[in-house]
Amino acid sequence: MTRVSTVIPTPMGEQESWGKIVSMSKKAEQGSDSAAKNAAVTGMANVLVVDDNQLNCDLLSRHLISLGYLVVTSDSGARALELLNEHRFDLVLLDVDMPGLTGADVLRLMKASDTLCDIPVTMIGADEEMDEIIRCVELGAADYLLKPFKTALLRTRINALLEQKSLLNSAIAARDELLELHRAARDVNSTLRIERIAEIMLQRSLAHANMPAGFVAQVQEGRRLVLNALQGERVDASFLQGLPLTLHQLGLESCDLQQPRWLTSRDERIQEAEHRPGLLENANTWVIIPIQHEGMTLAVMVLEDVDLRRCDGDCVAFFTRLAEHAANALWNARLYASVNAQTQKQKQGVHEIVRELKLMSTTIKEHASTLDTQGTSHDATKVTLDEIRSDANFLFSLTDLLTSNLNGSAERLSTNNGHGTVDRELANVGGVF
Repeated sequence: MTRVSTVIPTPMGEQESWGKIVSMSKKAEQGSDSAAKNAAVTGMANVLVVDDNQLNCDLLSRHLISLGYLVVTSDSGARALELLNEHRFDLVLLDVDMPGLTGADVLRLMKASDTLCDIPVTMIGADEEMDEIIRCVELGAADYLLKPFKTALLRTRINALLEQKSLLNSAIAARDELLELHRAARDVNSTLRIERIAEIMLQRSLAHANMPAGFVAQVQEGRRLVLNALQGERVDASFLQGLPLTLHQLGLESCDLQQPRWLTSRDERIQEAEHRPGLLENANTWVIIPIQHEGMTLAVMVLEDVDLRRCDGDCVAFFTRLAEHAANALWNARLYASVNAQTQKQKQGVHEIVRELKLMSTTIKEHASTLDTQGTSHDATKVTLDEIRSDANFLFSLTDLLTSNLNGSAERLSTNNGHGTVDRELANVGGVF
């Protein structure tokens, strides 16, 4: 049976009526869902109490509620495991001696589960059950409490365990974020295509913040914007006509290119704006992240959501760190694009010269052959004509060698630089030459 205690915490004497504790049976399953969801929203610790004795459950629930915790109770080990797999709990108070699955059985199954093994478990038992309690501690229980409970000790023990759990959760979250940031940084630095860099940054950011739409746009001279990446199911892309765009067309201001901003539809700026930022028609939240390299704004990323969301400092910090990596990648991509354009221009010029030289050498040979066929009685003249033809042939062979060297430079660069991934990207955008 599942019971969810929903009492507003108030000081109570030990002999007061239990009437203020509302215990709902399993037929009101929505109660356990509500308690678990409330814990996630309010940040209150969510505690699962498991004991086959209803009186013990009610007594312990009463203590925990008076200390400000959200409490869900279960009268069996099997039901407790179901609840643990359905909801998030910060702590489990587990009775040692229960019919069916004992406390040790439940603990062993929790420690064998990848998703439940990190939840701290406090064993509950009497003095005569100390041997079983010790066995549970050896199995991985974080602490134990002896019946009858003392409120002060209960508070101290639980607060200590929850603090440890909070620190562990923070460490895990920080580790996961660093790994996510590392993967994103690796991906944006593995390409020299500006559109691909923008696409990776946008996808990673939307997934991290769980937001539905956004775009990344390069900032050009005169603060004109050119879209490089666009994502969102409910996107109104009518403004894409007539690129490049102005800041005003995208509902942005000059200050948005200097520092991160978190805006909502309640902000005065948004309410008075002629054009709202972004793409979604009914957006209520916008996150604006400038992408800067050494004080120069290269691009801007705008994320948006139809829901009204409070500013999330952790998300903004993640976006800012990702923007630093993307800025370096964009800067390198811009340099590459500039060098590649210059090289292509130089190559085109060299090919023009080669064509002219080939034409000249061919013309010279033709004139020499014409003079030769007209006949001449002077041996010196014949020798001179032969030398002219030889020089023309040599000039022609030089132009072939120059062309071969130009076309082979890209292959030599790819062979020597050792960056296979980048080489493939270079090939996608036309190679170095």
